[in-house]
Amino acid sequence: MAGKIPTQNFIEEYRVLYHAFHQLNRLCWQNQLPLCQIEIFSRRGRVLGLAVRRKPYLIRFNLLNLVQGNDNGFIAVMAHEMTHIWQYEKGERGGHRADFKNEMSRIGIDYKQFCGPLWIRSDSAVGYCVNVRRIMRQDCSAALRVIAQNPCSKKRDREYFEIIRRELF
Repeated sequence: MAGKIPTQNFIEEYRVLYHAFHQLNRLCWQNQLPLCQIEIFSRRGRVLGLAVRRKPYLIRFNLLNLVQGNDNGFIAVMAHEMTHIWQYEKGERGGHRADFKNEMSRIGIDYKQFCGPLWIRSDSAVGYCVNVRRIMRQDCSAALRVIAQNPCSKKRDREYFEIIRRELF
């Protein structure tokens, strides 16, 4: 049964974002991470994304800092936040300790203080994801630019999460 489409119809753009999550989860964690709600917010500052420990887990992306970027940068930020979710699933607190840095390295990102596209190793799971997305022409940053045409809305983000969750499971 198809869910009610929210007033602002960005279903294809949200599908691109959730597809990136699904690809990274499959390639990096063998689908061990639970589906996380994606939320878009706008805040000045250096924050690119946040992983929020709640059920369902929440990954928040800062529209102001990501909308001008490219898909590589978005994928790097998503992988970074998913690594925090991996920590939570192991019963650990978040943070950028050795376990976080080792996991980032294992999946293909050379951890730096600020995650970015230059630190994705092309011979890694994350590098493979970036290349597949390029071939499929699925650009998360382009999707964010479309979503950015309207104000951020937690209600809209929750509605799309429910639609995508029903499609995936």
